[in-house]
Amino acid sequence: MAINFPSSGLTVGQIVQQADRAWTWDGEKWKATGTTSTEAVGASVIFEGSTADAFETTLTVVDPTSDRTITLKNADGTVAFTSDIPTVAGVYAPLADPTLTGTPAAPTAAANTNTTQVATTAYVQTELVAQVDDENAVVAGLVF
Repeated sequence: MAINFPSSGLTVGQIVQQADRAWTWDGEKWKATGTTSTEAVGASVIFEGSTADAFETTLTVVDPTSDRTITLKNADGTVAFTSDIPTVAGVYAPLADPTLTGTPAAPTAAANTNTTQVATTAYVQTELVAQVDDENAVVAGLVF
């Protein structure tokens, strides 16, 4: 069932009843104002575009096994779900034990940093040069 709203002669605050839902015109668009019955509605809502033709958009909900909430951002755009993110091996590294390919980059730590952060080759070279400049330095068993 497509929802057909009036498109002319509208007044702000005008209410239109469609099935068990009331819709209010705010001067720009129709807004659902709540259900008007306690009867369950079907699991689908069908939206007709600006042209009344054979093409509609259907929003379908499966029978949930518990309460679910989907929150839409207060922004324009396209709705995407986490299921849209490719899970094919090699597309994204897993959080646990990732294997990175190509030339991964990371920020270079300040000299003498002693943390568990990633050490870049630039950091290692800086630390080695600092050690080599000390005449009495021992690096990996080698005396410079």
